[in-house]
Amino acid sequence: MSPANKQKTYILMGEPFGIHKVRHNMEWGKKKLVDFLNKLSQEWGRNPYWQYDEYGNWADIPLGDISRKGGGPKRSKVKKFGGHGSHRCGWDVDLYYIAKDGVPRESADYRYEKIFDLERTNLLGKAILKHGGTNLEKIFVGGQNVVNFMYEEAAKMGLSQIIDNDSSGMHHNHFHVRFKNLDKDLMCVM
Repeated sequence: MSPANKQKTYILMGEPFGIHKVRHNMEWGKKKLVDFLNKLSQEWGRNPYWQYDEYGNWADIPLGDISRKGGGPKRSKVKKFGGHGSHRCGWDVDLYYIAKDGVPRESADYRYEKIFDLERTNLLGKAILKHGGTNLEKIFVGGQNVVNFMYEEAAKMGLSQIIDNDSSGMHHNHFHVRFKNLDKDLMCVM
């Protein structure tokens, strides 16, 4: 596939109601992944329980990296982070955990109870499983409470094998959702 045709297979992810982009410049994904994110935002935006907490704090889904237009090259050359190599083909997306005050950001880390909202993060995890379904290949997740919840929910859907408990700390603040490489894109680093 020529580079020009390859770029046509990527769709720019918008910012629909229910989603807030926390990071920029890695906003391109394959159609099925972008459709998944749009369905996720529609469900999230429909349910006031997810949008607001008991104190009236609104929470959009915090969207992180997907891929660059046309895939590759890696976003980062920092070896510690592996260069985000899996975000090269439009099938991976980072969705940050929900903060108690609802502000979409990267710092809603499960290790910081004052910031991290376990209940709404679990609701997001459940919605990810529901809308990703059999198109999901793997979900990397950190934080034992979130991991346990995801194992239980995934098992109910027959998807328990896709949950990866990342104890390395690289996924301490987000779900790294990987779709199956449905178009067999050779750029994918899995």
